[in-house]
Amino acid sequence: MDYKEFEKLKELLYCEDSEKIKQEVKHINNSMLLHVFAANYNWDNGFEIPNIIINNEHCDLGTALMMFYSADGYRVLENQTNVFSSQVTDWKEFISNLYHKIKKKIMNLKSRKYYLPLN
Repeated sequence: MDYKEFEKLKELLYCEDSEKIKQEVKHINNSMLLHVFAANYNWDNGFEIPNIIINNEHCDLGTALMMFYSADGYRVLENQTNVFSSQVTDWKEFISNLYHKIKKKIMNLKSRKYYLPLN
C-alpha cells in the first residue's frame, strides 16, 4: 500500500458521510485496502457497508473470514437454527449471505489469510 492509498483509506475510515463511504467502498479495487477497511470498520454503523464489502469482487476469502468472525458468525457454527430464526434481521441477512458465500467458495482466494481464533 503506497502513501496515496494509505491517505485515501484514512480519509475513508474517518469520513462521516455514509453515502460517500458506500460509493468509495464499491469502487475499491485493491483487496488489501478492502481488507484493512473491513478490519477497522465500526460495526455499530450497521451492515450496509459490510454488505458492500462482501459483494465487492475484490473481497477475498481472508477478508470474508475476518468479517464472519467479527460479526459473531461463529454462532452459525454453533446453532444454525437459532441464527436463521433470529429477530435481528440485518445481522441475520448479512451473516447468512456471508456464510453461504464462504461455504460455496464464492470468495476469491488470495494470499491474504485470516485464522479464526476458534478451536
